[in-house]
Amino acid sequence: MHTDSGELTLKDAYLHFAPIGPNISWAKSIWNAAIPPSKSFMVWRLFHNRLPTDENLASRGFQLPSCFCNVPLLLGWHPQGHVTVAAVVIYIFNAIWSCRNLLRFEDIIPNLNSTISMISANVSLVGNYTSLTAGPSMTDFQILKFFNVTIHHSKAPKIIEVLWTPPLQGWLKCNTDGSSLGNPGLAASAGIFRNFKGENVGCFAMNIGIATAFYAELMAVILAIEGGASEMAAEGLSVQEQILTLSRCQV
Repeated sequence: MHTDSGELTLKDAYLHFAPIGPNISWAKSIWNAAIPPSKSFMVWRLFHNRLPTDENLASRGFQLPSCFCNVPLLLGWHPQGHVTVAAVVIYIFNAIWSCRNLLRFEDIIPNLNSTISMISANVSLVGNYTSLTAGPSMTDFQILKFFNVTIHHSKAPKIIEVLWTPPLQGWLKCNTDGSSLGNPGLAASAGIFRNFKGENVGCFAMNIGIATAFYAELMAVILAIEGGASEMAAEGLSVQEQILTLSRCQV
């Protein structure tokens, strides 16, 4: 056996004799600095069929009833949401295994509410402990809020929290805005269409030349109605302009 340095290390010897295993997509998902290694290790053993389940014990001569099987891990989230969902899966499996052992070996019936509360508390700790940032996904936002996880925004010059109410299912909502540099000055109008899930289904922006801020705001609403009603809102359209208040605007 030859090495680049000419020295034989334990790692080189291990790599030489150890079989090359398959590249498993979920392997890196269960290991994270925010999740206790003991919890991740239990799931790793489960997915590698190394837990002392009844099937594995039976293969060694122990005849016992079965209760576990391999379950694939499917994750596709932004960084903070990814860690949080991974923690949910890991702590659920650990809770199932712990409850199974309590019932089987100590004849203790676990309390469902206490188990769920323990899972939620641990997931919240993991989600808040990690330094990873969240993405703009509405699904990530709902998951993080459900487990009381503080959202770690990516670095930005300024972040303003806006309360947004989604439209009814089958409808689209268009949020519009308009601005003018100088009032009057160079102006533009824009808008974004979202469905009941908060997903972006379309947007527009237009330079309208020299105009006042009021004209830019008004043009944004007009463009949203014309464009949305004719092309995007097949089932309905709800136009919401958060800045334009006619009673306070000056022409």
